[in-house]
This record gives sequence, structure tokens and C-alpha cells, in this order.
Amino acid sequence: FTHNRAPARDTGLFGYIDQSGAWVIEPTWDLAMPFSEGLAVVYSDDRASVIDTNGRVLFSCDQAYIEPFEGGLAHVETDSGSGLVTSTGRFLAIPGHDYAIMDTSRVLVCDSPSEPIDQRSPCNWRLIDRDGRTIRSYENVTHVKAVMGVPLAVLFQRTTSGYVYALIVDHSGVTRDVLSYEETMMFNGVIVRS
Repeated sequence: FTHNRAPARDTGLFGYIDQSGAWVIEPTWDLAMPFSEGLAVVYSDDRASVIDTNGRVLFSCDQAYIEPFEGGLAHVETDSGSGLVTSTGRFLAIPGHDYAIMDTSRVLVCDSPSEPIDQRSPCNWRLIDRDGRTIRSYENVTHVKAVMGVPLAVLFQRTTSGYVYALIVDHSGVTRDVLSYEETMMFNGVIVRS
């Protein structure tokens, strides 16, 4: 039980019961997930909806799978690809566009649809806040490495002559270090320097 509610099924539909077994949200959906951060994802008719603890639908997505919320953010899978949505239903990363979470208030997002890594063209990335406002922009980025909670990210950029280098940026988007391609190949995953 989370928020004194647990998904339960009756006559083929899901709703939520309290610890005494009484219905607190009547069975309405084909599938109901547990609450996380006061929100739960429910599914009916190829539609995912996010509800509050009273069963009120806050927002919905067609043909989507929404993971549980963590830090007010949830990953969304659609036919177009992965995306990132806030608890208010605002997409910070449009499904099908690459993104990297810096922390619960800052996300790096690619302005172009995703491509396979071996066919990736340089594109523009932005560091945005939870309201979608751009903090800083980066051009000619081939890919990004970041881990939520680590205050640094690596943006791999390509010059017009084809030379690749890496920018080490902090959570405010400020460049802390620049590494050559050779230096970046010495690392596997996120580069963290003191």
C-alpha cells in the first residue's frame, strides 16, 4: 500500500482499495499500477493516464507506457521512442528525441529526433529546467553521457573538420573542462574529474 491505496481487481477492472479492503477509487481501468509520489498510472483502451490519489485523471497519453514517477519525472515509451514527462504532464523530452537527466530540475534534450548511434549526425542540445526554459545551448553534439545525481555531464562535439572533443559541463551548464578525442577514449561511461 502506498498512500493507503493498492491496485485491486473486481469484475475484470482495476481500481484501488485501502488497507481495510474498501474501495477508495472504484474499478474503472484495464490495468492499474501502484502509486508513486502521489500519482499512479492506469491503462484503458490503449491509453495511459496519470491519476492522483482521488482517482482524478491529470493527463493521458495514447499508445504509451509510463514508468513510475521519481523526483517528479517519469520516462514514457511510445511508438516514436522514449520521452520524459513531468508530474503535470509537460513533456521535457519529446518521445523519439534523446535526453539525459542531470537532476530532478535539469535535463539535457536533443532538438532532433534520435538516430542509431552509428548513423548519428551532430545536432543541437539544450540544458533546460523543469519548465522547459533553456539554460544553455550546445551545437554539433553527437551524443551525451550523464547519470542522474552526478553533477557533471559529457557532451561529445564535432568540429567542422571532423575532430571530436568532449565538454565536461556542470548542472548549471557551465563548461568545466574540455578533453580531446584521445582523452575521451580512455574513459568508459561518465567522466568525473575533481
